[in-house]
Amino acid sequence: MGRHCSQTSSKSTRFAKLQEPLNQIFNSILSDSSQKTYRRAIIHYKSFVEEYGIRFQLQLTNSDLILFIAHLKNKELAASSISTYISAIGFTHKINSWPDPTDSFIIDKVLKSVHKGKNQDMRLPITSTILNQLIDALKQTISNKYDQLLFKAMFTLAYHALLRIGEMTVNNKNYNHVISLSQAVILHKKVVINFMDFKHSNGKQFHLEIAKNKNDNICAVTALTNYLTLRTNTTGPLFLNSSGEAVSRQLFQHALNGALNFCGLSIAYYKPHSFRIGFATDASAKGLSTETIRTLGRWKSDAFKLYIRQSGQISNI
Repeated sequence: MGRHCSQTSSKSTRFAKLQEPLNQIFNSILSDSSQKTYRRAIIHYKSFVEEYGIRFQLQLTNSDLILFIAHLKNKELAASSISTYISAIGFTHKINSWPDPTDSFIIDKVLKSVHKGKNQDMRLPITSTILNQLIDALKQTISNKYDQLLFKAMFTLAYHALLRIGEMTVNNKNYNHVISLSQAVILHKKVVINFMDFKHSNGKQFHLEIAKNKNDNICAVTALTNYLTLRTNTTGPLFLNSSGEAVSRQLFQHALNGALNFCGLSIAYYKPHSFRIGFATDASAKGLSTETIRTLGRWKSDAFKLYIRQSGQISNI
């Protein structure tokens, strides 16, 4: 008996050495961005079961999944997000060798129905013309000189660099993709943004050059230069508020809403993402190829084509 226990213990010790490489193998199955997305799926599912008083368990049936899809739809999540979260649940089942409820006729039909009835993206583009109006409005809606220069730099760079909101502001102290001071370099008549980490980057870097604009009012080079003359010379995020802290998503939204209201534009249709939509729309109207626009905006797929608004879709609501 004693020798058997000794052999078992010895075998366990030998296998323990394999635990670390085994963990590395499983962690490398999914990219960092996919792991974060899949974790969000579990968070949404936990929220769902808590809201409806259901016992939490990860091994689901078709019925569980249909109710969860209905819950996500009720929360007005995008159809693409719902599909991604269901894929995450399917992956969890496969990796655990459980029967996969996502691989069924009924779930396939439910997801197709969700996509057919998906809400139309009503966000309007902040084109160069509207950007010009918003920049002028900042002088009336913000009294602090520093904040005027800060948000002028943020608005112009959000447009010309097709920035995502998470690349220029923090949300719940999340700095994952926020551009730092060292990543923005001002050279002669241009600014270079070195994207070290961004959505779908998967370890790749991207360098974007923005030339000086003929219209100085919406020129990102001029705006960023003027802002940096007042910014404290410290490391950290590129955009800091007057207290020296990273600009929050809420503060940026507040400044944008103030400018929109002053211009008589609806805050229901113009959002932070409207800067990206605006540049893509303007670039398309000027004849830039879809491949060039995709590259400039750091889009992984052709989904960005949905953002390009035709002239008939643009209005000052």
